[in-house]
Amino acid sequence: MQQSRTLLSPKSFVAYCVWMGLGILSMLLPWALPLWALVGVAGIVLLWRERQSLPAERDLLLELLIQGEPELHKACTFVARLSSSNQAAALSPYLSAQILTPQSKLLTFTAPRVTLVPRDDSPAKDPRSGGGLQGTLTAHAQRLGFESFTEMTLEITSPGGLWTKQATMPLANPLSFRVSPALPPPSKERFRAIIAQQKILLTGNRQALRSRTRDQFHSLRPYQYPDPIKDLDAKKSAKYGKPMVRLFESLHQHRVIIALDVGRSTLGTIAGSPMFDYFVSSILSLARNAIHQKDSVSFVAFSSSVHCSIVQARSMRALLPLLRGEESVRPCEQETDYEVLTRFISQHGGSRSIVLVFSDVSRPATQKALLRALSPLCRKHLTVALGVSDAQRSLDYRILEDKTPSLLTPEAYWELFYSYHLDDSFVKFRSEVAHMGGAALQIPHTYWMGTTDRVYSLLRSSMRL
Repeated sequence: MQQSRTLLSPKSFVAYCVWMGLGILSMLLPWALPLWALVGVAGIVLLWRERQSLPAERDLLLELLIQGEPELHKACTFVARLSSSNQAAALSPYLSAQILTPQSKLLTFTAPRVTLVPRDDSPAKDPRSGGGLQGTLTAHAQRLGFESFTEMTLEITSPGGLWTKQATMPLANPLSFRVSPALPPPSKERFRAIIAQQKILLTGNRQALRSRTRDQFHSLRPYQYPDPIKDLDAKKSAKYGKPMVRLFESLHQHRVIIALDVGRSTLGTIAGSPMFDYFVSSILSLARNAIHQKDSVSFVAFSSSVHCSIVQARSMRALLPLLRGEESVRPCEQETDYEVLTRFISQHGGSRSIVLVFSDVSRPATQKALLRALSPLCRKHLTVALGVSDAQRSLDYRILEDKTPSLLTPEAYWELFYSYHLDDSFVKFRSEVAHMGGAALQIPHTYWMGTTDRVYSLLRSSMRL
């Protein structure tokens, strides 16, 4: 809703005080009385003209654009543009306009307000052209999440500076964005350490998939080395007079199933941001890559039941509930039943899929429940359980940080012991999942996005082996 108010500026009160001083002088000098009256009439006319020069809210068009995708702990730039929506009521070239930075839960703006200047892409850069104004807002992302700006506060000063109008105006196109983690790719040594002992990622899955059934028939094409001999179609080869092979859907495109645990275990925070937002950022990036490569993407958010499901999406539009962080995909105070995931994949997974499960795999209770659910999945699908961890709370970081054990407090000793316990539990869990033919990864938050994208690429490549 538009809210506006028009007030006299401090300059108006200064002019009023000068006029009153002239009036006092006219009481002492009679010849100054006509001058005082003339100045008063001129001042009233000037105030009226100045008031009329202020544009009406209905004639203004306010836009806010973002340059690039905001990343955590990095600067991002917004561009605010003000123009006239009525050609018959163009902006006065002498108006002064400022934008007040919006209130944000995720961003910290470097300045509380920004002055708008003539646009560089206007027909002429001369401010008298009336081609529109724009200003640049700089902010730093402090935490992950989704946010939307629907309105901003605009402050316009008349050409003479006597009137100021402050209006809260709706944006022509509401701006929505999601702050994502940064994308530094891990080094080769670091990546090898993260996927250590995960045979499905290191050597592919040729042996694991050799005995599994194919997907449905897709098309025919002439034989090309090294096509398998068992794919030759004898009847079509005789018909066309050359060897013809059958192509299956699994060789043409892949099914990707992304499962998000929204139970109690994912209510925690990582480095000041919700764990859920780390998961969502990675899921959106993976889905974008999969759809770009013509794969179908299925998504399920579950705890004790299915909260939200999307089956075989072919565009990012289907994942809008996840992008916006709607209530149906947010964590809740419920224990997770991983059998719900098993039933969903048995219905929508086909004969072979890439299954990515996002959960807090650092918790021993979660590991125990996941093992029961992953056992049937790993026999049929390429299955990877993914979790994010705080890099500054990892065992490796604590060992490097705690260089003087004699100075550690009891609380620090307990945290170090607990880190050893969690690390030992995850190593055992990772080994058991690898023995079943799957993989389990716990990725530091500093390498989260770069590692998950690379893991998906390895899985997709192994499907073609």
